Amino acid sequence: MTAFRLIAPAGPIPPNRLEAGLAALRDLDVPAIWGEDLQRHTRFLAGPDDARADALVAALEARPRGLWM
Repeated sequence: MTAFRLIAPAGPIPPNRLEAGLAALRDLDVPAIWGEDLQRHTRFLAGPDDARADALVAALEARPRGLWM
């Protein structure tokens, strides 16, 4: 198993909320992996449908210790 994975299968994560969440994980010494897709914008979504689906499938296939969406 790998670290926790952070993905945005719906809308992008506002920068202030993302930083607060990452800070909380750091405070707990929780290793996390995330990509640029967390703040990607395609209208009101976090990127095109296929990219969001691919990110979700990749996160699940990595068998992370946890998944934060």
